[in-house]
Amino acid sequence: MKPKRNTKKAERGPSRHCNVKKIAWSLAFVSALLCLSRHAKAVPIGNFSVGQKAGDVSLGFGIDYTMRRVTSSNSGAADADMSSKGFSMVARYNIVSSLGIFVYGGFSDIWLSNPDFRGYLGGSYGGGVRLSLPDPHRSRFTINFDADVGNTQSGNGTRGTSDFEYRGAVYAAFKNANTITYGGLEGSNVDLSFTSPNVDYISRYNIGGVFGLDQFITPYVFFNFEVHVFDEQSLEGSIGYTFF
Repeated sequence: MKPKRNTKKAERGPSRHCNVKKIAWSLAFVSALLCLSRHAKAVPIGNFSVGQKAGDVSLGFGIDYTMRRVTSSNSGAADADMSSKGFSMVARYNIVSSLGIFVYGGFSDIWLSNPDFRGYLGGSYGGGVRLSLPDPHRSRFTINFDADVGNTQSGNGTRGTSDFEYRGAVYAAFKNANTITYGGLEGSNVDLSFTSPNVDYISRYNIGGVFGLDQFITPYVFFNFEVHVFDEQSLEGSIGYTFF
């Protein structure tokens, strides 16, 4: 008698098949954000889709609205409110499981209340690095250190401005099933330079808080939502795809 063949199928890992309905809702959510916040600039410090192991890569599309108080370097000049709206594409790569880098590019505008300035969409680009301890591939809880820099050009045909921003942050992140939540402190600053006439501004407040979450819709498609307070008032949303 011949031995019976084992007809039991081997167990498989997470399926790559995307849930069409969930992705449709995801795209609808991002479209709604685009309608509410016409443009954006900053890149979320979250997006923990990259950070599991060496070689992971993710691509994402993000939008945001940011507002902050700035002060002029000219003696006697009044403080002003600066706002920025736009969109960007971001690519992230994990060099090793605890260390990742990212670059982004997109378009953004700059508005200033005093003097009244409303710039058109201009180029926006930058990059940064993130260190996570302990190894996020082996731990559900990590302490993260983030640093990034960026530059935005905007103008209205009469005046032009260049906005150089830099930021550092330390925050904790916790993974539970398909959700990663995080929060902590950040230090940030802007160097805003105008032409015709030449006027320079810097941030009025430099210390603030950051809170956010990543939600994985499938093992590969994720949402990110992030809020910044105190040094700046910012809402950011993005959707992305991770390759691993």
